[in-house]
Amino acid sequence: MADNFLSQDEIDSLLGGDPSGKPTLSDRERDILGELGNISLGSSATALSTILGKKVSITTPKVEILNIEGLKKRYTGSLVSVNVDYTEGLKGINVFLLHVKDAAYIADLMMGGTGEKPPETLDDVHLSAIAEAMNQMIGSASTSMSEVFKRKVIITAPKVSIIDTSKPDFQFPGIPKEGYFVLETFKLIIENVVDSELLQILPLDFKNEVVNYMVNQYAVTESAQSQPTQPTPSQPSTATNAAAETTVAAQGAKQKNPQVVQPVQFQQLTPTTTSVPIEKIDLLMDVPLELTVELGRTTMKIKDILELGIGSLIELDKLAGELVDILVNGKLIAKGEVVVVDENFGVRIVEIVSPMERLKELQ
Repeated sequence: MADNFLSQDEIDSLLGGDPSGKPTLSDRERDILGELGNISLGSSATALSTILGKKVSITTPKVEILNIEGLKKRYTGSLVSVNVDYTEGLKGINVFLLHVKDAAYIADLMMGGTGEKPPETLDDVHLSAIAEAMNQMIGSASTSMSEVFKRKVIITAPKVSIIDTSKPDFQFPGIPKEGYFVLETFKLIIENVVDSELLQILPLDFKNEVVNYMVNQYAVTESAQSQPTQPTPSQPSTATNAAAETTVAAQGAKQKNPQVVQPVQFQQLTPTTTSVPIEKIDLLMDVPLELTVELGRTTMKIKDILELGIGSLIELDKLAGELVDILVNGKLIAKGEVVVVDENFGVRIVEIVSPMERLKELQ
């Protein structure tokens, strides 16, 4: 609203929609949903970047009202659908949509690939990898939303499926086939691999819950800031009067028996140097540290451990030819490749863990 005039979007919103019966979004609603999407999926991008080991960017979304028919006209063919159910803090279902090709890239990276040769078709294993990636992303998003809403927001594990929009009877679970919903379109960029879109569908009742809460929260904050605090006169209570009388009596007693009062003498404080000269690090140079090369790890049940015998094979979480971990006192500092030197095993260092990652290991 500008110059005390309502925009057409705000007028349509107050009237319950446009003449065609399609609901509309006011400018404030677009701003709230766009900012919330920017905050939540911004943290999701960080989570996905950590998982894939590549830079991920998810931009501020375009927010609009759409229905199934409009979605079918815009996106033909197959899409990967990820259903997320909000069970606490917020109530409702959100649906995230990925193009199949983009989902294939993510699945390939999740399974240790480079993304250069993504699978042409997605099987259950690939869908499980995508579900895990989305679980980490939406989990991070729900944490950000908890901070915004000042209450715990909990989601269920995402359910992944492939939707063929060319079929006349296709439907997204939890989204009405008839009627409208909010569509948020994010630009998804994964370093040197994906430059595409990520779609999010919000039912109208979910949108209303989010917008109403944010508007009310803003109104409360604005009202509190606009009202100056003024001291209010208070009447002394009976307890206060009794305390005052007791104080007067005590003062009278002190006057009868005056005591000598002297100011406290504090010892003067002088700054002392607490920094340690850099040369002192030499004192630690001969401290022995244990260096370990870890080939891989696995998790086994007790009954499987008891069944191990000579010749048993244990499958580790490392692929053949993959770099091994080099640890100092149990903390990862580098990665390397196994070599043979004069009939002895050795490790050639290929990658040094960054100081920031090493600091995280220590915390």
